[in-house]
Amino acid sequence: MSGLRTGILRGAALETRTRWHLWAVLVLIFVSVWNAFGNLTPGVGFWPNVVHSVVLSGVLSSCGMAGLAALAGGREQQRGLSYLTGMSSVPAWWLPGAQLLALVAWASLAYGSVAVAVVVRVLFEAPAGEIGISGWLAGWCAVVAWTVLGYSVGRLWPSRFTAPLAAVVPFAVYVVHYDLVGHTGYLLFPFLDELVTPYDLPQDGLYAGQAVWLAGVAVAGAGVCLARLLSRRAIIGVAVASLVLAVTGVGVLSPLHGRFHQPTLSTAESARLSTVCTTSHGLAICVHPAFESALPELRDTFTDTAARLAHTPKRLTRLVQQERSGTSAPGTAPLYLDDLRPGRVEEAREELISSLTDFKACNLTQDNPRIAALTELVQQWLAHGRADASAVAGLPAPTTELRTAQQTINKWSSGQGSTWLSDHWGAFRTCTLSGEDFR
Repeated sequence: MSGLRTGILRGAALETRTRWHLWAVLVLIFVSVWNAFGNLTPGVGFWPNVVHSVVLSGVLSSCGMAGLAALAGGREQQRGLSYLTGMSSVPAWWLPGAQLLALVAWASLAYGSVAVAVVVRVLFEAPAGEIGISGWLAGWCAVVAWTVLGYSVGRLWPSRFTAPLAAVVPFAVYVVHYDLVGHTGYLLFPFLDELVTPYDLPQDGLYAGQAVWLAGVAVAGAGVCLARLLSRRAIIGVAVASLVLAVTGVGVLSPLHGRFHQPTLSTAESARLSTVCTTSHGLAICVHPAFESALPELRDTFTDTAARLAHTPKRLTRLVQQERSGTSAPGTAPLYLDDLRPGRVEEAREELISSLTDFKACNLTQDNPRIAALTELVQQWLAHGRADASAVAGLPAPTTELRTAQQTINKWSSGQGSTWLSDHWGAFRTCTLSGEDFR
């Protein structure tokens, strides 16, 4: 038994040191890390999103490793494994087994390097949420399964076309199965171009089911690869093990009805996730813990706007981050913040100010840019404390009426402007302000 173990480890070590493997995997790691970084939510450290970004990078790792494994399997079928026979007196099936183990090690290295790189980056963003082991495992099982399948195909069909075709197949499967939304087949592979946010989480058991199913695929692929070198009893054992794993995984995924996300949260449920708060000048701002780093900027951005709304029907005393559905709870205003890229907090303020007007009523005034422009000047004041008629979109040059309104608005203090806005709230809300309102 000791000699058997020594043989497989020495064989795997020899294959692992192959130079062309090294350079190919290094390139693969670089590309996969770049892809994973691109899938992270900008500025937000949220572990479920981190896991999903690493899993998504697995589609590149799977393509690369499947092609690499097919090349290795085909090469050894063409050249034979004679150079390994002198290592030790081990069963014949251990020889390709050593090579397969080495390829799995390379696949694990590629996937693990991406995971480590992403985790290290996100640790600087004070991440929130739970780190689910099943998610990491599902991505790893997918990369390993495609590696094993690629090697099996390479041994069965040792052709110069095998490697490029094997590298394309994982991506082709990803593209095709993405059209199976609503069916269990959609969830068989974790390479799903879905968003994972604090309000859109994967269903419970999804990653676990994928990991178990893919483990069955990997075992089946290894069995096919070594079938001619195994005893009948061993083949039956491998077949049973792969079948049990695959059926179990599919059984876990079936009740999910081909849907990646958990059921949509209600407005109240999404608002309750915002547990980290700050208060400034009577304005409470609450966000999800993953967005805690944005609180100082949110406070600086929204405090002045809240003061300008103090005497209006939309007085702002509590701002709560929530999902983009339904209406906000009584006494609160919704904060829609999806990420923390530069300028996103400012966009959230503009979105809030735009929501103060009646969309349907304002739509009727779009044919008259002059009327709509007066409302836009007030919105500028709400955001920045000043109005600029030259910045109004849709007008070649500010009219006299707009310049007069601009001068009036720029003389307001927060209290004066808030009182004026309260008196003209109906006209502001329906975008029917006139020049007379500013005299």
